[in-house]
Amino acid sequence: MDLDHYNLLEAPPAPEPTPTDNVDDEFNDGLHKDAVNVDTEFTSYAHFNSGYPFIGVDPYVASLVEEDIKYFRPDVSCKTSSSKNPWGTCYWPGICQDDIFNGVNLTFAFGTEAEFTLPTSQLMINYTMNSQFYCALAVAEVEDMPTGVDNSERHFWFGDVFFKSFVGVFDIENQKLGMGKSVLAPSTV
Repeated sequence: MDLDHYNLLEAPPAPEPTPTDNVDDEFNDGLHKDAVNVDTEFTSYAHFNSGYPFIGVDPYVASLVEEDIKYFRPDVSCKTSSSKNPWGTCYWPGICQDDIFNGVNLTFAFGTEAEFTLPTSQLMINYTMNSQFYCALAVAEVEDMPTGVDNSERHFWFGDVFFKSFVGVFDIENQKLGMGKSVLAPSTV
């Protein structure tokens, strides 16, 4: 799982960003490149749930996502709040702007060479709470997400936001999963 080209499956603990005068250069040069521990192996599990609205991640991965979003939206908050954010997503005040992340993508590979790329513009959702407009990234922290012994596992929930872009074909009999790019058919009205 990569946010743009930064591996979100790094070994814990979450890396500390190094402050610089030019945040864009730091982000583009690889903020987390020194934090990736290539000697640490752990298993990742993808749970496909078309009834869940977001992409669910554990608290560690959520902290990486929040730190990366701060380079684009310093006013982002990922704290759960009954009056602003009951879902555990990262949000900020105002209406979503498609170009806010400058073309950053969230990319997944499920044990194959095939990659599934979601532009962050497709992961943003507008919502209103207490008459205030907010924009959120549809990646939510799941506090009780299993991580295995000593953080040896990563689990991800792939919900509706994923299935809007990719169609899943579940072949239970043969224990296979097929994924394809979802394309909206043109209107015939």
